[in-house]
Amino acid sequence: MSENGAKLLEARGVTKRFGTLAALKDISFEMREGEILGVIGPNGAGKTTLVNVISGSAPGWIGEIRFRESSLRRLRPHRIGRIGIARTYQVAQPFGGMTALENVMVAALYGHERRASVRDARARAEEILEQLDGVAAALTRLRRHLEGNDPRLAELFEEARRVRDRWARESR
Repeated sequence: MSENGAKLLEARGVTKRFGTLAALKDISFEMREGEILGVIGPNGAGKTTLVNVISGSAPGWIGEIRFRESSLRRLRPHRIGRIGIARTYQVAQPFGGMTALENVMVAALYGHERRASVRDARARAEEILEQLDGVAAALTRLRRHLEGNDPRLAELFEEARRVRDRWARESR
């Protein structure tokens, strides 16, 4: 884990139950500024529940979640959104007549306590798309390392490359 950036999001001992079923049990992690983290696991592993707990839409959890050193314990979802944490759904609904850059600018303009200017939103959106380009490049390096082990991985990486290329074309 990177020690470079300030601690952005931290979870310690997070547990969420639905009746007697523990959807999350003693989950702990930390994320620093500049890091991109993924949550992976099979269906039913608790990935969506974790996102729902962090975003405030699944109350009744135990443990501690902190964003920029402030507890999310008693915050309602709209307050969590205002400080910069938003939950999205698996079916993306971009604005069809807009480029990828313009879609990301919308996210940069809204959802924060301090409203960004259009100029600031564009700069932030360009920065985010650049980071996604870096993720795609890392996936390409990983693909080259793993090639031959599983043909399904090659298909996944090829799709990631196509998405990256489409973003690059649309954001111009």
